[in-house]
Amino acid sequence: MNLTFKIIASARTGETVPALEDLVGARAGQAENALVERGYELRRSAKQADSSFTYWLEKNTGNCVAIRTTDGRYGAIVYTADRDCNRR
Repeated sequence: MNLTFKIIASARTGETVPALEDLVGARAGQAENALVERGYELRRSAKQADSSFTYWLEKNTGNCVAIRTTDGRYGAIVYTADRDCNRR
């Protein structure tokens, strides 16, 4: 009998997202395709001062991820509250 278990990580707000660390510093336009290929869904975006923020839902875990983009490059990728992905 072969059992397969899916491990779902619990995320804490503000912690970096290990699976996306390689995208920090990447050009936003190119990195968005990588996010979609890795199972993330864009939920919303916002602008604040000189940065843009996009909020992505990680489909496998249900975790919400925030990405800060400045000067066209990803600067920080962290877990954030469910409400940021329009979830309760």
